[in-house]
Formats: sequence, structure tokens, C-alpha cells
Amino acid sequence: MLICSDKIKTATGVRSGWESVGSRVKCTSAKGNIVYKFGNKSALEVYREFLGPERAKKLPAIGLEYPMGLVDERAKIEGYDYFQIRCPLAINEKDGSVTFAASIPEGSEVTLTYSSRTSVINGSKLSAQQAKKTLGNSKPRLIMMFSCVARKMVLGRRTNEEINCIKQVFGKDIPIIGFYTYGEIGPIDKRIPSLRSTRWHNETVVLWVLGE
Repeated sequence: MLICSDKIKTATGVRSGWESVGSRVKCTSAKGNIVYKFGNKSALEVYREFLGPERAKKLPAIGLEYPMGLVDERAKIEGYDYFQIRCPLAINEKDGSVTFAASIPEGSEVTLTYSSRTSVINGSKLSAQQAKKTLGNSKPRLIMMFSCVARKMVLGRRTNEEINCIKQVFGKDIPIIGFYTYGEIGPIDKRIPSLRSTRWHNETVVLWVLGE
């Protein structure tokens, strides 16, 4: 869909709600979305060390709750660290690799992340606040919402709260349309030059707001 108009202003909000719960490790061997090594250990071994014996038995399914977060020192929004979330999809016992929903480049640092239902909902609220500030004095007319299906699975019966918190920021009369996704695309923060480029996210909510 392409929208062009001199009267329309657009704004985006991108947040996840996942926060770091562990130390950082560097990706030292990867091909596409398959990571073979973090540091000098296999990716699977490091993941298991992060999670502990009991949680590690539930890999890769538990990765939905404990995804990896790509670290970017520039991506700090209003005091909050931002991590590009990478959700594990499969593990390989033979070579110790972990397949993620999106790539983790060699040389990048990652950290284990975790989020409660409350922090997932708060992530949506922060996304709405970010979009509203970016919109400035323009009046919002339409909100397009793209939320990862993993967020729905984590929230369970509280899925409506994710939408309601966005309405609280913009007002109940602003129409919202959208759907659950398997990967989200958008800039981390259009207000900051180094964060304006479009990036690929997992387990994140992306808002695109049209205003005038």
C-alpha cells in the first residue's frame, strides 16, 4: 500500500517490552538465521547456560518467553534500552546450532531477554507514546497496528489490554486496524537519525499512525 499526500503526516512507534536478564555474548559464527557459536561455545550450550537446567529442557518452545535481544548501544530511547528481539525456532543437537526467526550477524552482541504480560502491555503503551510524540501537533486519524503473534500467545486472555492501552494514549475515537504477524518491520525511532533505517523485529509491536 502506498499513501501519498502533502496533507498527511506519518509516525511510527516500535517497542517490544522485553528486557535483558543476562550478560552479553558475541555471535562468532552464523549463517543466515542459524547461529553456530556465541563466543567460543556452541549457541545451544550458551542458551542452555542462560536458561538453566530446568528451563533449557523446554527449548526451543520456551524461547518464546526467553528470546535473544540484539544489542545496539545507539538504540536507547528516553532512557530505555532497545533490543531487536530474535526468537529461536529450532535447535540442532548434532552441531549445537540454534535457528532463529531472523538473522543475528556475526560480531554482534546479544543478551537473553524476558517479559511478563504486564511489560508486554507496557511495551505497546510506550510504542503509542513514541508515535504520538513523533506525530507532533498533527491530529491522528488512523492507527495501523502490527503485533507479533508471539505477543498474543504470551498475553493469553489479556490481549485486549494491548489494544486498550493504545486507545488510552490516542483516544478511543481514533480507528485502529491491523493484524498479528510473524515478523515486524519498521524503524526503531524516526526522531533519531541513527535509528531511522528500517529494521526487522520479532515479538514486537509496530504502530504506523496517519495524521493531518
